Amino acid sequence: MSRLLLPSSLIVIAGSLVALWVGQPQAAERLAPVGDATKKAPFEPLGVSSCASMACHHGNGERGSVGSEYSTWVAVDPHAKAYGSLYKPESIRMHEIMAKDDKVLLETGAHGNPLCLQCHGMGKAAPEAQHADGVGCERCHGNAEKWKATHYQNGFDRTKDGFVDLRMLPVRVETCVKCHVGDASGDVDHDLIAAGHPRLRFEYAAYYANYPKHWAEVTEGEKKNKSKDDEVCGWLLGQIVSARCAAELLAHRATNKPDSWPEFAEFDCAACHHGLAPPNFRNERDLELAKKAKPGEKIPLGRMPYGTWYNPLLPTLAGATKIDREKFDASRERLDKLMRKNVPSKAMVSTEAKTFAEELRVWEKAVADRSFDPTETRALIKVLAGRKDTVDSGWDGGTQVYLGLAALHHGLMDLDQKQKPFREHLLNMRKTLGDAYPKGAKARPRYDVPSDYHPAPLTTSLKKILEHLESKNATRD
Repeated sequence: MSRLLLPSSLIVIAGSLVALWVGQPQAAERLAPVGDATKKAPFEPLGVSSCASMACHHGNGERGSVGSEYSTWVAVDPHAKAYGSLYKPESIRMHEIMAKDDKVLLETGAHGNPLCLQCHGMGKAAPEAQHADGVGCERCHGNAEKWKATHYQNGFDRTKDGFVDLRMLPVRVETCVKCHVGDASGDVDHDLIAAGHPRLRFEYAAYYANYPKHWAEVTEGEKKNKSKDDEVCGWLLGQIVSARCAAELLAHRATNKPDSWPEFAEFDCAACHHGLAPPNFRNERDLELAKKAKPGEKIPLGRMPYGTWYNPLLPTLAGATKIDREKFDASRERLDKLMRKNVPSKAMVSTEAKTFAEELRVWEKAVADRSFDPTETRALIKVLAGRKDTVDSGWDGGTQVYLGLAALHHGLMDLDQKQKPFREHLLNMRKTLGDAYPKGAKARPRYDVPSDYHPAPLTTSLKKILEHLESKNATRD
């Protein structure tokens, strides 16, 4: 079935909301390697060329077929082009802005900048010659020094010698978020966003559905995928792991970034970078809040909303799965309350972010081996389609609701062949989200924010999805 998600162009725009503040003089110091970039890894990387013989993974067969993994990767996978993007004018400009106070670093160019190489190459500690291959095989599958000669044998132990078993869904999601959400060694913060880097807005189910797979799905025998690789579990686990990674990154920022706080990348870009001219849904929404306020009640206008991309659906999902809801909600609310202060306490944020990350890790383990049947999937769709408050919160929330419904829709269609699709309503949601961005000659795709966002059409689509599920005609005979 064709996957109905955001077009790649809109996903790029979603990740490209660039602020205008250039940052502080100390920014160049932040680009120095985290720790010792020359520290030897436990296992040595051998480079992409070690996988590229025709007898191994370069068979030039059909896309993604067994034996043609490298052939597919080098032809269509964006990871193969990640290093080359560092030579683009916008990358050169970013590097010049960020390294302007460090002449030595400035001379390396973006293609030699350790921070850039952490996710656009093979990592800071990799041999220089290997970066030109882009984000190569071992960046995800693990350094192959000890397993290259054995990984094709029957009985190969996929848990040893540095091999990363990407057939396991939790491992795969964890591998993706290290770069696509960020961590202590690869932090796309507000300084870098202001210099021109797209903001990292990662949603695993959409990413995976649109990813040009260079492998064949294995369903039988010893190599069977043990992860119950359905779209419902992938979406749910992707939400939890991404939020946990974001919380860990927040703890790092609060602990290790004394000169840049609060870190504006933690907040919704459009909270500051939005137009004031009518019609403007933010002005209309806030005016309605003011009208409904009781005498003497303070309306917290002007505060930046925290976690609008990675956290908006967590309360809903926590209620729909079996976890210690009271403990989880308390941790989430404490962190949210701290981050909504004008100048949050770094020490308190660090502590609460670590606690929240641990709560999310417990949740990960609880759902990692779950399977969802059609009844459970319909229940999740109904809960998500009822999140008008999330849609009203802004484009981030509306997009997360849409992407979640798209993943659950596809999962339900796979699980129940009698289920009639609600594709039309999802298409309407997608169009509304895309229309929020400026069009025409004045549009700047990498810099614009969804300033023309209006939640009402999305709310209408949600109502129609609920009506569809409740209808007697929701299933085929």
